[in-house]
Amino acid sequence: IEETDLLFVFCEAFDQDTSSSDGLFTFDRKPKKVVKYLTKPRIVFTNRTWYGDLHLMKGRVLNISNPKDYKILTRINVGGGWRTKPYDAYPTIPIEEDFSWQVPIITGGIDYICTEVKVYLVKSDYNPRYESWPDSSDVIATAQIIREERRQ
Repeated sequence: IEETDLLFVFCEAFDQDTSSSDGLFTFDRKPKKVVKYLTKPRIVFTNRTWYGDLHLMKGRVLNISNPKDYKILTRINVGGGWRTKPYDAYPTIPIEEDFSWQVPIITGGIDYICTEVKVYLVKSDYNPRYESWPDSSDVIATAQIIREERRQ
């Protein structure tokens, strides 16, 4: 939904009876798929970095109640190899009180030519293993961006 220009308005919270379908919840008060989608934790990027840029990657986490309960794990693809950011020794970053986060993805070497960025929302007590991918059971939400060359 966030990737479209579609605007919509719901007029009813609940379907009036079993034959209507204009609410967010069914007649018997069960949430419909759209409610489940809109309320699950998500990561969104708030800036666009291009191939070769030296900017911070920034974003927000949606649909969590306390940012201190979570943190962000970031991996970048450089020349086919994946690297942890900002550093292997500091593989995660906190989420700010306003639910924003920012991570330096360019910390040296040839990081500026990274082509992909993957960001994971994990619990605050998660401790990643050196150069390993998080298990699916550790991941609350994920987002990915492809860094393309800037179009003129």
